[in-house]
Amino acid sequence: MEKRNIIITYILLIIIIIVLLIMVFYYKGLSNKVCPKCENNNTSTTTDTNQKNNELPKEENVINIGKTLWNNTYNLYWNFMKNIEYTEISLGENKINNMNDFNFTSLTNNALNELYNSLNIKNNNGTYYIDSIRTKEDTTYMISEITLKENKDNKITYNVESKYCASGEKNNCKDIANVNNDFIIIKVNNDYKVESFVLPD
Repeated sequence: MEKRNIIITYILLIIIIIVLLIMVFYYKGLSNKVCPKCENNNTSTTTDTNQKNNELPKEENVINIGKTLWNNTYNLYWNFMKNIEYTEISLGENKINNMNDFNFTSLTNNALNELYNSLNIKNNNGTYYIDSIRTKEDTTYMISEITLKENKDNKITYNVESKYCASGEKNNCKDIANVNNDFIIIKVNNDYKVESFVLPD
């Protein structure tokens, strides 16, 4: 009888040990598995973080495009005015000899017409004339600041606030005058071109 009890006790102990081992391996296996939802959430968070680190926010990107094109157009205007070669035909009429030396491809027809009108350039059957040649910048002009006004249908409009010193030296100006103009760019064949530009000085 005693022997029988000992055998039953051993059998029960062995069963308990086997059950415990099964439970340990089962839960260990569960803990090593990654929950698919958690994995998706982790991947999504990592992707979002990487995108934020590697890409500029959309509006900031648009501002940078505008600043670059505005500065390029500003330099284009002054490059043209400072490097124009001409022959004086009569008082207030000068023939431009090197019009083909300048690259105006970043401007749409509208922006090119604005340039012609602002500098009093006339096109007479492919021969260009200008009333007067301006080589000096406005000494009161200080700086221009660009902010996004509207981004719609491949057309981006910026507000350009130009600052002028109304009194005193520019580096220690006591009275600043502000002038606001629109700067417009449009998408043409996947490239942005200047549609409207106002030279601040």
